[in-house]
Amino acid sequence: NYTKAFAKKYIDRIKVNSIAPGYTNTKIVQDNFSQEELEKIIEKTLSKRLLLPNEIAEAVIFLLKNDNIVGQTIVVDDGFLLNSDS
Repeated sequence: NYTKAFAKKYIDRIKVNSIAPGYTNTKIVQDNFSQEELEKIIEKTLSKRLLLPNEIAEAVIFLLKNDNIVGQTIVVDDGFLLNSDS
């Protein structure tokens, strides 16, 4: 909702979108989850691995190249939410 609210508020100045990244292979993820927790997370992804930072960056680049996309949130999670209980 923040994305849509900011997109409406600043429509005449900037185009606002957001990326909702899934579990990404970064130091912060590695440091904050046990190996067992990571294995459970990985099992819920389609490719059975953590996302790579450049995969999130590709979504950002996609939004930067598309001026007609406004007020949207793109979920980049390799299907995690499809297989999650929440």
